Amino acid sequence: MAQCRVWVVSLYILMKTILEILQRKWAEYLLEILVIVIGVLGAFILNNWNDQRKLKKEEKVTLSNFKESLKNDLQNLEFRIDLNNRVDSSIDILLDHLEEDIDYNDSLKYHFGNTTFTANLQIDLSVFETLKSNNLNIISNYKLRENIIRFYTYYIDNVEDSNLKKFAK
Repeated sequence: MAQCRVWVVSLYILMKTILEILQRKWAEYLLEILVIVIGVLGAFILNNWNDQRKLKKEEKVTLSNFKESLKNDLQNLEFRIDLNNRVDSSIDILLDHLEEDIDYNDSLKYHFGNTTFTANLQIDLSVFETLKSNNLNIISNYKLRENIIRFYTYYIDNVEDSNLKKFAK
């Protein structure tokens, strides 16, 4: 019990000493605390700013990759449309020959050959798949992100699936 009393008295003396020091130097200690708080907040702000800068840079690279991928897909699509137009034209010529009972000639070989071409739509999914596995939310523009997701999901669910079904038959 006596030992407990000594401990309480010692604690009381320590607290009284601290209060006396704080009463004399409160402005100095307050300034130190303020400097520390400002320093910590500044570090958080800088860290946040740097993280946002890195995310913006990553977003720009990702969107640039999408742009290049879509340009290539567009060229591929234009080629396939041209190919389909040539196939349609050749089929029309062959049908005209059959309907009008025109004699066979060598130019029909070209048109028969054209009818064997298939022009399935193929889109490069690598950028989308990479983004999907990392984080789609890196694209800050909500509408753009939703349109990208909608476009690639539609392609995967409808076009790619129908292309696979054609070859499975």
